[in-house]
Amino acid sequence: KQVVVPKEFIPETKTYWSVPIGLSGLTSGGQYWLVVLRNGDATNKVDWIGETTQDASYPAYQRAGDSGAWTVRNALHFKVFSGDGGDLLHSIYARTGFVSLEYDAFKQIIKQYRYLPPADTHEGGIREILTLSYYASSGWLKEASVT
Repeated sequence: KQVVVPKEFIPETKTYWSVPIGLSGLTSGGQYWLVVLRNGDATNKVDWIGETTQDASYPAYQRAGDSGAWTVRNALHFKVFSGDGGDLLHSIYARTGFVSLEYDAFKQIIKQYRYLPPADTHEGGIREILTLSYYASSGWLKEASVT
């Protein structure tokens, strides 16, 4: 399974961040490998920050470029959601497009990220962030803005 996430959707500060993978048939307690391809340069990049030590039970590896040897790295953080019993985080359509939702402490949607790539590439397409704000006294929608 391959997922493309627009750079505009990636948070600028360190935080947990949800990626819409949308796989079925995985076994609870099973072990799976995730490969995160990096892009950018020394300035424009994503840093994946984890633990300060390695974890032999859950190894993490990295390599310097597109080829070459993999080296053991410090353990990484993951949260896995099955989609049961919680708020909707992602809706995937046409296997490549998605909508991701972000909630506040009151379970109100505060951001909606929408991505629909063109049919022939991952460049361009629809990349939209809808930001919602609410009146504190009533919880009613106050404003919506699109970027």
